[in-house]
Amino acid sequence: MKTLKLDLDGKNGINVFLNRIWLVKWLGLAVVKVKVYGTVNGYHVRLYCDNDIQPFQAVLIQSILGDDYKRTACNMLKLERGSKKQWNPLFKKKWDTNKLGQTIEVSRENLRQGTQRQDFPSDKAGRVSICPSLR
Repeated sequence: MKTLKLDLDGKNGINVFLNRIWLVKWLGLAVVKVKVYGTVNGYHVRLYCDNDIQPFQAVLIQSILGDDYKRTACNMLKLERGSKKQWNPLFKKKWDTNKLGQTIEVSRENLRQGTQRQDFPSDKAGRVSICPSLR
């Protein structure tokens, strides 16, 4: 299973993703699970797919679906430089160091209500349809 990870920043980030969700079906992705987490600056979305997706394809698909452009650029550079592991991080928590040298938590993912698998209709093969109008 391949996981596509999206960092949707700003108050309109989720709307950009929802406006482009039809691309998931058009690209032939077999999404079996979706998780949406609220963050301080927007949302983190994880799409769990049955498809075998190559790393460069994953970066492109994530970008098309509205992933943060700086994150996309960093992921692309990591892949071009030969990174095989951890080229696509999406942190559950973020920390910073204050002026006293103390580590403080500045952001944390919170699972959004109504994003569990059973809220999305699935076909006989168990694939989730996050865009049922395109079936």
